[in-house]
Amino acid sequence: GGVRVSKNEIALDFTAHGALLGETNIVGEVIKDTVKTFLLAGRYRVDENLSVYTRIASGFRPAQPNLPAINPSTGVNVAPYIVTADKAWSYEIGVKGSSDDKMVSYEVALWKIDWANFQSEVTYTGVSTGGNAADGLSAYGFEGSVTAHPVEAFSVTANLGYTKSTLNSDEPTLGGVGGENYPGLPNWKGSLQWNYAFEFISDWNGNFGGGVRHIGSSQSVFSAALTQASVKLESRTLADLNLGFSNGKVAVGLYATNLFNNKDIVNRDDDIIGPEMYLSSGVFERPRTIGANLRLDF
Repeated sequence: GGVRVSKNEIALDFTAHGALLGETNIVGEVIKDTVKTFLLAGRYRVDENLSVYTRIASGFRPAQPNLPAINPSTGVNVAPYIVTADKAWSYEIGVKGSSDDKMVSYEVALWKIDWANFQSEVTYTGVSTGGNAADGLSAYGFEGSVTAHPVEAFSVTANLGYTKSTLNSDEPTLGGVGGENYPGLPNWKGSLQWNYAFEFISDWNGNFGGGVRHIGSSQSVFSAALTQASVKLESRTLADLNLGFSNGKVAVGLYATNLFNNKDIVNRDDDIIGPEMYLSSGVFERPRTIGANLRLDF
């Protein structure tokens, strides 16, 4: 465990000009913070195959200048000039273990985070800026992984995670409603990966592996966002493969990501430009990529 004391001082000189930024001139404003953060960690080994651990920590993000954003219909700046500091306490408890024959190992953790004055990204009329959830955000979840070696040359690993991050109350400046999930953050994520090692020819060894990744659904922005429509981002599942050969000095690899060329949207903006009128843009999952790499050790 331990305690850290930090002092932060930011001198703010900011000038902005433009249709979306407005006329802003802030000179000489100073933001000061003196913060203590704490860490307490402990671990207990039940036996040679099982241990239990816990961790309690506090965190801090300093205040920072913010980018103004002007609402074209009103001419008013809807973004604060300063994103104020936020603080968090995190709590985690978990277990790590393995079977007696070491063929199976596992790790499971439960966690909780309480954020005060949570710093958040906000988009106004296409301009990404910052803000604070004044009443904070609460998050909790779990993470688990299991690795099995049914035979020496083959391994398979499964990972599963759940996250629930919600606003503690209504946050009009962010467009958030109390109790709703933080946008862009899916509740569920999981993966399954495997690898098989084999002898190839002469002093060359090979490995053949792959995996499946799943990312759950989420919302693009808060449901009551001022200048954007909230749209569901659908869940997606992707597959990858890899094949490699090595003799200790030379390594050659082939890989394919997003094997089935899924065209899912991972992020999108739907700016409101009029009644039932939207200007939409988005980022798609990276398309199928097939490549090779070569490594030489001298």
